Amino acid sequence: MGWLFNNRVPADIRAEIERLCTHNDEERSTRPIRICRDGSIWTVAAEMTLKNGSEVPDGYQPDENGKFTFGAVFRTRKDHGGWGYRLDEENVGPEFARAPKSLIDILSPTSSDWANSWRKRCLENAARRARRLKDGDVIRLDQALEFNDGRKRKHFKVIIEKPQGYTRARTVFQCVETGVTCRISGFRRRAWDAMSPVGDPTEAKAATGLEKGN
Repeated sequence: MGWLFNNRVPADIRAEIERLCTHNDEERSTRPIRICRDGSIWTVAAEMTLKNGSEVPDGYQPDENGKFTFGAVFRTRKDHGGWGYRLDEENVGPEFARAPKSLIDILSPTSSDWANSWRKRCLENAARRARRLKDGDVIRLDQALEFNDGRKRKHFKVIIEKPQGYTRARTVFQCVETGVTCRISGFRRRAWDAMSPVGDPTEAKAATGLEKGN
């Protein structure tokens, strides 16, 4: 399904997502039973009830009441004062896999390879987001970050700080090789490994082998 746009932004986007997922006719009815948001991405667990012996969608097996639950992803964006969305059901393999484990757990079993692959990616991403970091931890990114000098670096020390005037602590990352402090966008969705905590960037550099240009 492609993008669909309205010339106004809904007053309540969650309510609009719920409305778009609600349907009832002589053959089937659909209703959302869980909606989760991650930025502009909304993931829905929708329950479908089949009526009057209507055809069962490929990959699903309804229960004795003719019901099953499937996943769907809404990508949303605002543009020139309007609002748009793109809907992808799980059996087409949505690009974004940000559903929490609690949502995946309530979906019905499916034989769809695309849907099962999407569910697996959701669980993997949820596991990454659930990992906790401590001040002083050293991490190694699977995918290196490129800096202004053109070099790519993977090893960073975690710094959890609360600057003066801030009400909450924030997490920043210190490049082990250069000592430069930076933010890492989308960190919770990135693949990384935790290494042994070290006291300072010099020790971290030795521990990770970066003195050899790794």
